[in-house]
Amino acid sequence: MFNKKEWMKNYCSKYYQNHKKELQEYNKEYYYSGKGKEANNKYLKSKKGKIAKLKIKSKRRKLGFNILFEDIIDEKINWHHINNIDVVAIPIDLHQLYLGKNHRENMEYIIKQIYR
Repeated sequence: MFNKKEWMKNYCSKYYQNHKKELQEYNKEYYYSGKGKEANNKYLKSKKGKIAKLKIKSKRRKLGFNILFEDIIDEKINWHHINNIDVVAIPIDLHQLYLGKNHRENMEYIIKQIYR
């Protein structure tokens, strides 16, 4: 029976082997021309890119990044984990009030005041 996934895998690996130099030259030219860097920097500075970076950091720390509320705050914000999966937006100055061992427990009071 025809398996498209397997066929594509074989086709792509053969194509890469046959066109390796051409692909490397194209990638090098694209990257050094600045188009790749500009597009990447533009994305990372957008709201969607910033959240993507935060999701990667959270995953590295073995935490989830499920946003409970869209940022309803107009100020500069930090994302605070209320448990190992869910996060909420909190103003930076409030988020830095209680740092240390019991950070999550100390922040509960502030979170309840903001999101009631």
